[in-house]
Amino acid sequence: MHDETCGYADAGTITDGVAVTRGVGSVVHSMVQFAAADQVDATLYDIKAQLLTSQDDPGTDTEWSTWDDTVTDTNIPEKELHLQYESDSSKRILDYGPANRWPSQKVGLMTDVGWSKLEIRQCQNPKDSDLDSHKEDLGSRNLVNLFSGSVTVHVKNLYTQPAGDLRVSKIVTGENPDTTTAFHFWVTLTGESTDPDTQQPISGSDITGTYGGMTFQNGVADFTLTHGQTVTASRLPAGLTYTVTEEASEEYTAIWTGQNGTIQTNAVAQVH
Repeated sequence: MHDETCGYADAGTITDGVAVTRGVGSVVHSMVQFAAADQVDATLYDIKAQLLTSQDDPGTDTEWSTWDDTVTDTNIPEKELHLQYESDSSKRILDYGPANRWPSQKVGLMTDVGWSKLEIRQCQNPKDSDLDSHKEDLGSRNLVNLFSGSVTVHVKNLYTQPAGDLRVSKIVTGENPDTTTAFHFWVTLTGESTDPDTQQPISGSDITGTYGGMTFQNGVADFTLTHGQTVTASRLPAGLTYTVTEEASEEYTAIWTGQNGTIQTNAVAQVH
């Protein structure tokens, strides 16, 4: 999507692996005379830029965030760019590179959420430059139309943890079976899987939290089932091993199918 000022790219949501970086691009050719350090007029030699964002599709009625004066002329490179026109092509990205005060600063601002655009202003901070040339004071005027702008879309391939399910069912059989008594169960996870982000091992005892119908604490979940009931732990890390146990009963003898096993990717382990 684009309008008369710039092209747009949607960074989406924070979890989708998409990010957008915006830069000032090149100054329009007719304005180079006001950017070059030629001791005549260097009005556009030093500039600064901030990223404005919105969750709404760009249009005439879009509500954008506004320029943040609290970070203006401060060394917060993720909030504000300070750039200088660079005649040495080996040091610049397009026409502008980092100002002298911040030689390691990036030349673009990134967001991983929503839509974005740059606001570009003249920088009159004397600490950014030792250039002794005439500069017209442009105040807070947005100069974005004097620059081509650049848009880079970053796409990260998100690795999904291989996972499987564990389903435990209770069936009571025998002469006049009790269908109302709740039987107490435990699921214990052991073995190892791998964290997809850090590539570090995940042990069964690391599993804490709610996985579908089971809540684990240090790899152990407990719950009760009556006759005919089933509970399923969803998306447990594949590779972990499990053991299901039931509290002993004087009236019944437990007969198991699948009491022990390994969580398999995209599969449901059945225990009853």
